[in-house]
Amino acid sequence: MLNFFLDGYLNYCNMLGLAKNSNKELARYIKQLNLFLKNSKLASVGQIQYKHLFNFAVSDDAAPTTIKARIWALKKFFCFLELHGHIKDNIAINLSPPKIPKKETRFLTEAELKVVFTALAENSHSANGLRDFAIISLMAIVGLRKSTAVALNVEDFDAQNHILTVQEKGLYGKRPISVPSAVSGLINEHIYRSGINEGPLFLNQKRQRLRPAGVNKIVNLLKERLIEKGHSFAETLHPHIFRHSAGTQLNEVAGFTVTKEMLGHRNGQNTRKYIHLSPTSYGKYMMRHPYFDKAR
Repeated sequence: MLNFFLDGYLNYCNMLGLAKNSNKELARYIKQLNLFLKNSKLASVGQIQYKHLFNFAVSDDAAPTTIKARIWALKKFFCFLELHGHIKDNIAINLSPPKIPKKETRFLTEAELKVVFTALAENSHSANGLRDFAIISLMAIVGLRKSTAVALNVEDFDAQNHILTVQEKGLYGKRPISVPSAVSGLINEHIYRSGINEGPLFLNQKRQRLRPAGVNKIVNLLKERLIEKGHSFAETLHPHIFRHSAGTQLNEVAGFTVTKEMLGHRNGQNTRKYIHLSPTSYGKYMMRHPYFDKAR
């Protein structure tokens, strides 16, 4: 029943500017709803009731995150149906997603990043070691997502001007960003040693484009090495922690506006999720506080 509306619904989502992966997820949840409703003996979409949507959202003992995603898809879908006259009233509008407690996101301090870069430098004599150093530098200093880093091509790098042209998640088209000369030097050396002149910038063992899962393996191997050396902070290492670390340090040295542009966010609220209060910065502020008197 609902599959009849899918093509129009996806066109509607494209008009909203939603990312390709988001559209796939939205379509997947509507297909799941269609299967869920098969035993309800409904003749038309107009016969769907609030209770059907609610029962679908919480079905199969779904986790809060899944319930939230399902409700997000239902709201979008029934808004489309109402807008195009397929239903009279949007019954999904009153669905309330569960409140999910936010986890405290860690970031790496300057000292911890130095430990990471030192470990990467120790292995940079090998081709893969230099590649790994360049990738993690792009994530930890420039703030690229792992998917953005592995999507880079040799042609996207302007060594002379230290510019990378990147394709960000959820954004149409590519945009140029400046990279520090140290990171630019790593990329340049990686290209020279790898002997690549065009195509994917970062390759796997089969000389094919490295995938995001490959970055996970790189970070996990680094994590194991650091834990063996007694660095307990490495227990929390994962690819996205580098983006949070980059956002925090960028904000400290360049301010919010530059950080937002470097991270490629349309909405400033998204940027705020990547900015954390550094203990070092907080300490410096307290030293300047009018009630802080060293003599006391």
